[in-house]
Amino acid sequence: MAKRTTVPPLRTAFALLLCAAIASPASAEENYIESSAGAGAIALGMLDISQEGRGTLSEDLNSVLVHDLEWPGRFRVLRSARVEKSRWTAENVFSFVHGSYSVSGDSLLLELELSDLVSMRTVPGMKRVWKIHRKQARRAVHEFADMLAKQFYGEEGAATTKVLFVRRGGGKREIWMMDYDGANARQITKDGNVAMLPAWSADGKTVHYSSFLDGHAALRTIGQGRSASAPLTPKGVHAYGGRESPDGTKTVYVRETGSSTDLWLMDMKTGKSERLTFHSATETSPDWSPNGESVVFTSDRGGRPQLYTIGADGSGEERLTFTGTYVESGVWSPAGDKVAYCAMTEGQFSLFVLDLATGETAQITSGRGNDESPSWSPDGRMIIFASDRTGVSQLYLIRPDGTGLVQLTREGNNAAPRWSPGTQKKE
Repeated sequence: MAKRTTVPPLRTAFALLLCAAIASPASAEENYIESSAGAGAIALGMLDISQEGRGTLSEDLNSVLVHDLEWPGRFRVLRSARVEKSRWTAENVFSFVHGSYSVSGDSLLLELELSDLVSMRTVPGMKRVWKIHRKQARRAVHEFADMLAKQFYGEEGAATTKVLFVRRGGGKREIWMMDYDGANARQITKDGNVAMLPAWSADGKTVHYSSFLDGHAALRTIGQGRSASAPLTPKGVHAYGGRESPDGTKTVYVRETGSSTDLWLMDMKTGKSERLTFHSATETSPDWSPNGESVVFTSDRGGRPQLYTIGADGSGEERLTFTGTYVESGVWSPAGDKVAYCAMTEGQFSLFVLDLATGETAQITSGRGNDESPSWSPDGRMIIFASDRTGVSQLYLIRPDGTGLVQLTREGNNAAPRWSPGTQKKE
């Protein structure tokens, strides 16, 4: 269960945060649990997606769909080889999903639908047929899962979204991208140097990141599918941690000038920058509020790193957190009602979620290793983060209430995940 404490009520309605925590070696002992349905989840029957013909797929489409439905905590899936009206009715199941697929060469025909358990008829608008390349099978299942989220909850799902992250190896760091569930990981940058702190453009089409290609930290940008990046900040400017505003008009970033480390704002149209914070302390890890009116950041102006907010016009600086010896790396929930962040407890970093309305803070991770770099799913139902609890930094999912922990990556050394802003178009 999540540990809860209370902090002073906030006068500011919004605060948004970013994460770049410091890791230390952890035990190589496996330490994760399998996901389960969330509290209040809707019970949903499911017949295994049947294979027709001889052609097969390497993916287990049934597992993909179950993960899409259960990981966000929306559904409790009851799988079966046949319709079981009595058992399902006793479990409060009122509808079920089913489908089939056939493969011919590289072509895939996939049919998925939602049916009413009483009438045994297809729910209007909830049958979908795909005639696609077999490599797009997972994408199609993700799309159907998002259809179910819309049908039952009236909200956009996150099954088709992507995640950026940093993969480390051989003294180098490159930016990678994967599907939200850890599948289809592929390298984005090929700098052969140190690339870090990836972020999405507001429209999700471009990747911004911090690079040492010029011998010092600088901001660069690269489009998806492109092989070369381009500088975002002028030559000679020491900058990192850039985050584009929700409307795409500005980027807030950290800039080092002499002994000063402050936040700056760049106009994305003109490329001109102006200073946002003016303090002798070190200001880092900026990020935007969902409405684009405020920036949250980490500052040690009070003696120890804590979270602060400031208006995009430079007004209204305010402290956000008041507890912990080292607090950083926060990100605002898409609804703007919560903030997830990292804080040091008993010598290691754990994740916390702050309710902005009540001031109540819940610790959602614990145990061995450092848990860092939280990033919310665009539907606000999941948080991805990096942890070295197995001895090597890997990426995990967890719900904001601390349930449903799932390990996503098992290859490489992975850190600094960043969720895409919303449903992604086909590549």
